[in-house]
Amino acid sequence: MARVATVSPSMRLVVFQFLVNSDHVPAVVRLRRRSGVELNLSDIPGKEVLTSTEDVYLLNFLDGIIPITGDGPYELVDSWFEMVADNRPKSKRQEGRSKVRYVFCHKDHIRTKDFHPEFVAERDSLVDSLINLANDNLWMVQGHINPYFDKGKPTTDEVMMFDCTGRSHILNRLGVTVRVWSGGKDRLGQGIGEEVPITEARPKLKIVEGEIILQ
Repeated sequence: MARVATVSPSMRLVVFQFLVNSDHVPAVVRLRRRSGVELNLSDIPGKEVLTSTEDVYLLNFLDGIIPITGDGPYELVDSWFEMVADNRPKSKRQEGRSKVRYVFCHKDHIRTKDFHPEFVAERDSLVDSLINLANDNLWMVQGHINPYFDKGKPTTDEVMMFDCTGRSHILNRLGVTVRVWSGGKDRLGQGIGEEVPITEARPKLKIVEGEIILQ
């Protein structure tokens, strides 16, 4: 178990950024726009708190910040996508690439009156689209803590940024959860242990007693 960060009002924003083929951008997510809230985000990586880790399951973590009960510490305040340069070989560039971003703000800092009505109307669907990305896939995840800027100057508040790339599907083509050997495979390729759902054998990002951990 590895500690990533502590949840508190000073962690003003939690941001998920997914790199996907452009034809896999959730339909509800709009081309980059403003929600009406000023989000002083920097795209320059800050302090790395989670090294790039393969096949991370994110659903448990989402349940910690936006539980079904609705009493989590954060709320979605912005979401958008934009096309990015595709440096892959030409044979793999047919769909193009996009980054999809979801921004959550700690409830102590939210000013509801600043939201655009259109964003408010779509927010539940946007949260659902994020849950689907987390529920149906494993991701290569890297985490950084960046300073939160106010009027161009860094503050004591922070932004937790999770960059999610390298998607692995949890379901096979028949819609059935992929199963793997709990202990992996030996040098001869033989399975070790018992067959379990892939999510049980892969690292999970969670919130436990106010701490973000990788378990």
